[in-house]
Amino acid sequence: MLAAAGIVGGALVITSHGNNSAGRTSGGNGTAGRGARGGDSSAPGGRTSSHGARPSSARNFALLRTLDPAGTTKGVNALAFSSLGSLATAGDSGVVHVWNPVTGRQQDAISTNSLSPVKAVAFGPDGRILAAGDVSGHVYLWDTATAALRAALSDPGSAQIQSAAFSQDGKILATGDGAGLTCLWNVTTGKQIAVLADPNSRGVDTLAFSPDGKTLAAGDYNGTTYLWQLSTRARIMAFTAPNGSDILSVAFNPAGTVLATGAYDGSTYLWNVATGGQLAVLTDPGAHVAVEALAFNPDGRTLATGDVNGNTYLWNLSTDHSIQSLPSAGQVWAVGFSSNGSLLAVGDHDATTYVWRAS
Repeated sequence: MLAAAGIVGGALVITSHGNNSAGRTSGGNGTAGRGARGGDSSAPGGRTSSHGARPSSARNFALLRTLDPAGTTKGVNALAFSSLGSLATAGDSGVVHVWNPVTGRQQDAISTNSLSPVKAVAFGPDGRILAAGDVSGHVYLWDTATAALRAALSDPGSAQIQSAAFSQDGKILATGDGAGLTCLWNVTTGKQIAVLADPNSRGVDTLAFSPDGKTLAAGDYNGTTYLWQLSTRARIMAFTAPNGSDILSVAFNPAGTVLATGAYDGSTYLWNVATGGQLAVLTDPGAHVAVEALAFNPDGRTLATGDVNGNTYLWNLSTDHSIQSLPSAGQVWAVGFSSNGSLLAVGDHDATTYVWRAS
């Protein structure tokens, strides 16, 4: 059983500069601007109202436990918390592991049909469906109560699936692939609804639906994050990293007013969703290496960013300052908060998932 447990200055900005990237940064992505600070001088520290953060202190986290599937050393590429409390992790083994993150008990291990590396996992908002996408271009949907396969979807271009996200009502699944396409699927029927093509794309590595479900953000290896309007299937905004660095992670804050984009250059850019303006640049405090993963705490006070040096940083969004560093043994490729914000999971490429609890 699985359960139980932008427009800038009024114009659309689209750029084609960036990197020739087909996979994660450890797979050979290159950026001419790697290590650049991405314009820290523009970061307006302490502008609480511009980020929508609540004016109270962010919480620190202490290590609760580590999760490590027996016999596997193939890394954690993706993870996701269920609203029902369980945690799914997946990596190059092609197996999705489902855990009780509090007790550390593995609830299930589900093998994909292809056993190809899995790059994306996501739970439906009610916790009843688990999706996983692999590098062979397949997307699997399982029933979390029985672990039964509900559907197997195929990418239209047979390109690797690099990201997946459910809409807030659970009716649509979005998947991003290495060919620069974002596919929208009807979860009930398994039918493809639409295909959204990023311009000058080098691959869609990351996706996030806005909290109101009206828009979808797609982070591209060409250095731009595109905002799509779901009702019209139109691109309505584009947020471009200053030096065109690969976009590896995106997330909306709980209010839907801020979009965070993590880049290969070690910077996390915070954008005003309404205006397209840049609010702040959070620069990786370590060696300014790729920000592979990020997540907002549901309380809106904290942002977690994970880098390929094995560090996860917690940022106080009232000050734009790093308040805690959480170490991992390997490169961090996935982070996520539980639905109540009390747990933070960090997956590294040494196959370990660290579960941190708010103290």
